Amino acid sequence: MSGTLDLESQLAFGDTDGLRWWFQTHAAQHSSYVAKLQANYGVTPPGVDLLDQRALADWITAMQDGPEGKVSLQLAGWLLDHERLHQAELSALNGPTELGISTVDFRDPEQFYGWMLDHIQLHDAEDPLLS
Repeated sequence: MSGTLDLESQLAFGDTDGLRWWFQTHAAQHSSYVAKLQANYGVTPPGVDLLDQRALADWITAMQDGPEGKVSLQLAGWLLDHERLHQAELSALNGPTELGISTVDFRDPEQFYGWMLDHIQLHDAEDPLLS
């Protein structure tokens, strides 16, 4: 079981403090992945600001506002950039690159938990090779 799985399995919908912590821990894990890809595979994935505070604020707002809120372009861009980063990581490891983690409505708890589960599975696939 990866450290990410532990973190994400404890992150509840609407938990703003937990999400802030997740953002930090998640970005650190990807930084580690990028360093290993560069050192071990000679691959430099695309640069992504996983600590984008506007995207984080928009994610929090989406969870707080629920169905009446809106999905921001900033958060949508963060999700797409994040998927592209995973695609580059997995491509270097000869893994699948059709991921589907760039489209989610974080106003909906069911979609939030589904995205987290899909995301856990990606990190679980990468962890043994990049941790």
